[in-house]
Amino acid sequence: MTVARVSGGTTINAIPSSCWIELDIRSEGTATLAELEAQARAVIGQAVSRANSRRQRGTPALQAQFDTIGQRPGGETPAGAWIVRVAEATTELLGGSPERIAASTDASAPIALGIPAITLGAGGESGGTHTVDEWYANTGGPEGIERALVTLLGLTGVWNA
Repeated sequence: MTVARVSGGTTINAIPSSCWIELDIRSEGTATLAELEAQARAVIGQAVSRANSRRQRGTPALQAQFDTIGQRPGGETPAGAWIVRVAEATTELLGGSPERIAASTDASAPIALGIPAITLGAGGESGGTHTVDEWYANTGGPEGIERALVTLLGLTGVWNA
């Protein structure tokens, strides 16, 4: 997933003295992240060079500055990992259908360290994620907690998945 926000200037018809872009690049693969970052830097560098080659004499050259404002590690827990198998067996035991979805969650940090991890949905319905219109309805919340607890019992060996 890539999200970009471009901003700059003070009025609609004035040449801005500065502008910026916030680029959020995410991937399950660390190598893919590095490749996408390198491509973004190259494209921006080419655009700056192209704009500078056409600028009016006496005007300052454009410059690009890159600041990392956050890093989300890539990685994934293999589908055959014990933690995944137990979670899927628990979901099926409780009448659900397991879904494997890639997402940037709190599990990303241990996964990046080579520690198998997953994130379980805890029930409920939501929408408008990461916007000012984000909402959540706690329908199915108790079932989500039950699934998390039974998964934990399976992982500790109290329940045999």
